Amino acid sequence: MSVWDKRAVSEWYDKYAKDKEEVTDDQIVSVPSWRYKLVLKDIEQLISLMNFSNEDSVLDAGCGAGRFIYRIKKKKNCQVFGIDTSRNMIKRAKKRTPEASYLIADILHLPFRSRAFTAVVCYSVLWHIPSERGSLFFNGDIYEKGLKEFKRVLEVDGKVLFNVSNPFHLQSIVEFFTDIIKVKLFKRVELSTYKMHLTLAKCILTKLGFKISDIVSSGYYPVLLETLYFPFHRFPSEKIISSYYDSFRRLEKFARGKNLRTFAHTFVIKAIKK
Repeated sequence: MSVWDKRAVSEWYDKYAKDKEEVTDDQIVSVPSWRYKLVLKDIEQLISLMNFSNEDSVLDAGCGAGRFIYRIKKKKNCQVFGIDTSRNMIKRAKKRTPEASYLIADILHLPFRSRAFTAVVCYSVLWHIPSERGSLFFNGDIYEKGLKEFKRVLEVDGKVLFNVSNPFHLQSIVEFFTDIIKVKLFKRVELSTYKMHLTLAKCILTKLGFKISDIVSSGYYPVLLETLYFPFHRFPSEKIISSYYDSFRRLEKFARGKNLRTFAHTFVIKAIKK
Protein backbone atom coordinates (compact mmCIF):
# COMPACT_ATOMS: atom_id res chain seq x y z
CA MET A 1 0.00 0.00 0.00
CA SER A 2 1.39 3.37 -1.02
CA VAL A 3 1.28 6.71 0.78
CA TRP A 4 -0.89 7.88 -2.11
CA ASP A 5 -3.51 5.18 -1.69
CA LYS A 6 -6.87 6.64 -0.63
CA ARG A 7 -7.53 3.78 1.79
CA ALA A 8 -4.26 4.57 3.56
CA VAL A 9 -5.66 7.93 4.70
CA SER A 10 -8.55 6.28 6.60
CA GLU A 11 -6.29 3.61 8.05
CA TRP A 12 -3.73 6.21 9.14
CA TYR A 13 -6.38 8.20 11.02
CA ASP A 14 -7.90 5.06 12.52
CA LYS A 15 -4.52 4.12 13.99
CA TYR A 16 -3.79 7.70 15.00
CA ALA A 17 -7.06 8.01 16.92
CA LYS A 18 -6.57 4.64 18.60
CA ASP A 19 -2.99 5.36 19.69
CA LYS A 20 -3.64 8.76 21.25
CA GLU A 21 -5.05 9.52 24.67
CA GLU A 22 -8.77 9.64 25.40
CA VAL A 23 -10.57 12.84 24.43
CA THR A 24 -11.68 15.21 27.16
CA ASP A 25 -13.36 18.48 26.19
CA ASP A 26 -10.51 20.62 24.80
CA GLN A 27 -7.96 17.83 24.43
CA ILE A 28 -7.68 15.76 21.29
CA VAL A 29 -4.04 14.74 20.91
CA SER A 30 -0.84 14.72 22.95
CA VAL A 31 0.59 18.09 21.96
CA PRO A 32 2.04 20.90 24.09
CA SER A 33 -0.75 22.83 25.77
CA TRP A 34 0.51 26.18 24.47
CA ARG A 35 0.47 24.99 20.86
CA TYR A 36 -2.95 23.42 21.15
CA LYS A 37 -4.28 26.70 22.52
CA LEU A 38 -2.99 28.38 19.35
CA VAL A 39 -4.78 25.78 17.25
CA LEU A 40 -7.99 26.48 19.17
CA LYS A 41 -7.56 30.21 18.57
CA ASP A 42 -7.46 29.52 14.83
CA ILE A 43 -10.62 27.41 15.06
CA GLU A 44 -12.40 30.10 17.07
CA GLN A 45 -11.44 32.70 14.44
CA LEU A 46 -12.74 30.55 11.58
CA ILE A 47 -16.02 29.81 13.38
CA SER A 48 -16.48 33.56 13.85
CA LEU A 49 -15.71 34.03 10.15
CA MET A 50 -18.56 31.66 9.26
CA ASN A 51 -21.00 33.60 11.48
CA PHE A 52 -23.23 30.61 12.29
CA SER A 53 -26.77 31.09 13.59
CA ASN A 54 -29.07 28.82 15.59
CA GLU A 55 -31.06 28.18 12.41
CA ASP A 56 -28.10 26.83 10.46
CA SER A 57 -27.68 23.21 9.38
CA VAL A 58 -23.92 22.59 9.28
CA LEU A 59 -21.92 19.75 7.74
CA ASP A 60 -18.39 19.16 9.03
CA ALA A 61 -16.93 17.19 6.12
CA GLY A 62 -13.98 15.24 7.51
CA CYS A 63 -14.80 16.05 11.13
CA GLY A 64 -12.02 13.95 12.68
CA ALA A 65 -12.34 13.95 16.48
CA GLY A 66 -14.79 16.86 16.35
CA ARG A 67 -12.80 19.99 17.17
CA PHE A 68 -15.05 22.20 15.02
CA ILE A 69 -18.27 20.43 16.01
CA TYR A 70 -17.56 20.82 19.72
CA ARG A 71 -16.98 24.55 19.38
CA ILE A 72 -19.88 25.20 17.01
CA LYS A 73 -22.30 23.47 19.38
CA LYS A 74 -20.78 25.35 22.31
CA LYS A 75 -21.61 28.67 20.64
CA LYS A 76 -24.81 27.92 18.73
CA ASN A 77 -27.76 25.58 19.10
CA CYS A 78 -27.73 24.69 15.41
CA GLN A 79 -27.98 21.30 13.74
CA VAL A 80 -24.53 19.83 13.05
CA PHE A 81 -23.58 16.68 11.13
CA GLY A 82 -20.08 15.22 11.13
CA ILE A 83 -18.78 12.72 8.60
CA ASP A 84 -15.41 11.00 8.37
CA THR A 85 -13.98 7.84 6.81
CA SER A 86 -12.24 6.94 10.08
CA ARG A 87 -14.42 4.89 12.45
CA ASN A 88 -12.16 5.65 15.43
CA MET A 89 -12.25 9.39 14.79
CA ILE A 90 -16.04 9.29 14.65
CA LYS A 91 -16.08 7.47 18.00
CA ARG A 92 -13.99 10.25 19.51
CA ALA A 93 -16.20 12.97 18.05
CA LYS A 94 -19.32 11.26 19.45
CA LYS A 95 -17.72 11.03 22.88
CA ARG A 96 -16.85 14.71 22.84
CA THR A 97 -20.14 16.05 21.40
CA PRO A 98 -22.88 13.38 21.56
CA GLU A 99 -25.64 15.86 20.69
CA ALA A 100 -24.39 16.16 17.09
CA SER A 101 -25.11 13.58 14.35
CA TYR A 102 -22.40 11.43 12.74
CA LEU A 103 -21.85 9.15 9.77
CA ILE A 104 -18.92 7.18 8.40
CA ALA A 105 -18.86 8.43 4.82
CA ASP A 106 -16.70 9.67 1.94
CA ILE A 107 -16.76 13.44 1.47
CA LEU A 108 -16.44 12.98 -2.30
CA HIS A 109 -19.72 10.99 -2.32
CA LEU A 110 -21.90 12.64 0.31
CA PRO A 111 -24.90 10.57 1.49
CA PHE A 112 -27.21 13.60 1.70
CA ARG A 113 -29.94 15.04 -0.47
CA SER A 114 -29.32 18.20 -2.48
CA ARG A 115 -29.63 21.53 -0.63
CA ALA A 116 -29.59 19.81 2.78
CA PHE A 117 -27.24 22.27 4.53
CA THR A 118 -26.74 25.99 4.98
CA ALA A 119 -22.99 25.62 5.64
CA VAL A 120 -20.13 23.17 5.01
CA VAL A 121 -16.81 23.16 6.87
CA CYS A 122 -13.95 21.11 5.40
CA TYR A 123 -10.81 22.06 7.33
CA SER A 124 -7.47 20.32 6.63
CA VAL A 125 -9.18 17.43 4.82
CA LEU A 126 -9.12 17.77 1.03
CA TRP A 127 -5.36 18.18 0.97
CA HIS A 128 -4.91 14.67 2.43
CA ILE A 129 -6.90 12.91 -0.32
CA PRO A 130 -4.70 11.50 -3.12
CA SER A 131 -5.20 12.74 -6.67
CA GLU A 132 -7.15 10.33 -8.88
CA ARG A 133 -4.83 11.36 -11.72
CA GLY A 134 -1.82 9.86 -9.95
CA SER A 135 -0.10 13.16 -9.17
CA LEU A 136 2.30 13.00 -6.22
CA PHE A 137 2.19 16.73 -5.47
CA PHE A 138 -1.04 18.39 -6.70
CA ASN A 139 -4.61 17.19 -6.21
CA GLY A 140 -6.69 19.92 -7.85
CA ASP A 141 -9.02 17.23 -9.23
CA ILE A 142 -9.95 16.23 -5.66
CA TYR A 143 -10.67 19.83 -4.68
CA GLU A 144 -12.92 20.27 -7.69
CA LYS A 145 -14.77 17.02 -7.00
CA GLY A 146 -15.17 17.83 -3.31
CA LEU A 147 -16.35 21.39 -3.90
CA LYS A 148 -18.82 20.14 -6.50
CA GLU A 149 -20.34 17.84 -3.85
CA PHE A 150 -20.40 20.65 -1.30
CA LYS A 151 -22.25 22.83 -3.80
CA ARG A 152 -24.81 20.08 -4.36
CA VAL A 153 -25.67 19.73 -0.66
CA LEU A 154 -25.65 23.48 0.03
CA GLU A 155 -28.69 25.71 -0.15
CA VAL A 156 -28.52 28.81 -2.33
CA ASP A 157 -26.41 31.41 -0.45
CA GLY A 158 -24.96 28.56 1.62
CA LYS A 159 -21.40 28.96 2.94
CA VAL A 160 -18.36 26.70 2.53
CA LEU A 161 -15.05 26.94 4.40
CA PHE A 162 -11.94 24.99 3.31
CA ASN A 163 -8.17 25.41 3.13
CA VAL A 164 -5.35 24.91 0.63
CA SER A 165 -1.58 24.50 1.01
CA ASN A 166 0.74 26.76 -0.99
CA PRO A 167 2.94 24.57 -3.28
CA PHE A 168 5.63 27.26 -3.51
CA HIS A 169 6.23 27.56 0.23
CA LEU A 170 9.58 26.03 1.23
CA GLN A 171 7.93 23.76 3.79
CA SER A 172 5.65 22.33 1.06
CA ILE A 173 8.64 21.41 -1.06
CA VAL A 174 10.46 19.81 1.88
CA GLU A 175 7.32 17.82 2.83
CA PHE A 176 7.06 16.46 -0.70
CA PHE A 177 10.63 15.16 -0.85
CA THR A 178 10.36 13.82 2.71
CA ASP A 179 7.32 11.76 1.66
CA ILE A 180 9.22 10.38 -1.33
CA ILE A 181 12.13 9.29 0.88
CA LYS A 182 9.87 7.68 3.50
CA VAL A 183 7.93 5.68 0.94
CA LYS A 184 10.59 4.75 -1.58
CA LEU A 185 13.48 4.06 0.79
CA PHE A 186 11.79 2.99 4.02
CA LYS A 187 8.48 1.64 2.62
CA ARG A 188 6.52 3.57 5.24
CA VAL A 189 2.87 4.52 4.86
CA GLU A 190 2.59 8.17 5.80
CA LEU A 191 -0.05 10.86 5.56
CA SER A 192 0.75 13.23 2.69
CA THR A 193 -0.30 16.85 2.30
CA TYR A 194 -1.10 17.54 -1.37
CA LYS A 195 -0.81 21.07 -2.69
CA MET A 196 -3.30 23.38 -4.30
CA HIS A 197 -2.49 26.85 -5.65
CA LEU A 198 -4.75 29.65 -4.40
CA THR A 199 -5.27 30.91 -7.98
CA LEU A 200 -6.46 27.46 -9.11
CA ALA A 201 -8.78 27.25 -6.11
CA LYS A 202 -10.30 30.58 -7.12
CA CYS A 203 -10.78 29.32 -10.69
CA ILE A 204 -12.54 26.16 -9.49
CA LEU A 205 -14.85 28.16 -7.22
CA THR A 206 -15.74 30.53 -10.09
CA LYS A 207 -16.33 27.59 -12.44
CA LEU A 208 -18.69 25.96 -9.92
CA GLY A 209 -20.64 29.17 -9.28
CA PHE A 210 -19.27 30.16 -5.87
CA LYS A 211 -18.47 33.71 -4.82
CA ILE A 212 -15.38 34.12 -2.61
CA SER A 213 -16.25 35.98 0.57
CA ASP A 214 -13.02 35.86 2.60
CA ILE A 215 -9.46 34.54 2.41
CA VAL A 216 -7.39 34.12 5.58
CA SER A 217 -3.67 33.33 5.18
CA SER A 218 -1.32 31.76 7.72
CA GLY A 219 2.05 30.04 8.04
CA TYR A 220 4.56 32.86 7.47
CA TYR A 221 7.21 30.94 9.40
CA PRO A 222 10.60 29.43 8.50
CA VAL A 223 10.65 25.91 7.10
CA LEU A 224 9.90 23.13 9.61
CA LEU A 225 9.26 25.55 12.50
CA GLU A 226 6.28 23.40 13.46
CA THR A 227 8.54 20.47 14.35
CA LEU A 228 10.89 22.41 16.62
CA TYR A 229 8.79 22.12 19.76
CA PHE A 230 8.82 18.29 19.92
CA PRO A 231 12.25 17.82 21.59
CA PHE A 232 11.45 20.49 24.19
CA HIS A 233 7.77 20.37 25.04
CA ARG A 234 8.23 18.36 28.27
CA PHE A 235 10.93 20.67 29.66
CA PRO A 236 11.01 24.22 31.13
CA SER A 237 12.23 25.55 27.77
CA GLU A 238 8.61 25.24 26.57
CA LYS A 239 8.18 28.92 27.49
CA ILE A 240 11.05 29.86 25.20
CA ILE A 241 9.68 27.81 22.32
CA SER A 242 6.20 29.22 22.95
CA SER A 243 7.56 32.77 22.80
CA TYR A 244 9.39 31.91 19.56
CA TYR A 245 6.20 30.50 18.04
CA ASP A 246 4.11 33.47 19.19
CA SER A 247 6.54 35.86 17.52
CA PHE A 248 5.73 34.29 14.16
CA ARG A 249 2.01 34.51 14.89
CA ARG A 250 2.53 38.26 15.18
CA LEU A 251 4.42 38.17 11.89
CA GLU A 252 1.41 36.45 10.32
CA LYS A 253 -0.87 39.24 11.54
CA PHE A 254 1.45 41.84 9.99
CA ALA A 255 1.69 39.91 6.72
CA ARG A 256 -2.09 39.59 6.46
CA GLY A 257 -2.39 43.34 6.94
CA LYS A 258 0.11 43.94 4.14
CA ASN A 259 -1.52 41.26 1.94
CA LEU A 260 1.73 39.28 1.58
CA ARG A 261 -0.09 36.09 0.60
CA THR A 262 2.72 34.83 -1.63
CA PHE A 263 4.71 33.95 1.49
CA ALA A 264 1.93 32.10 3.32
CA HIS A 265 1.93 28.33 3.80
CA THR A 266 -1.86 27.96 4.10
CA PHE A 267 -4.97 29.76 2.85
CA VAL A 268 -8.44 29.38 4.36
CA ILE A 269 -11.22 30.29 1.93
CA LYS A 270 -14.84 31.13 2.67
CA ALA A 271 -17.15 31.08 -0.36
CA ILE A 272 -20.87 31.50 -0.98
CA LYS A 273 -22.98 29.35 -3.32
CA LYS A 274 -24.78 31.48 -5.89
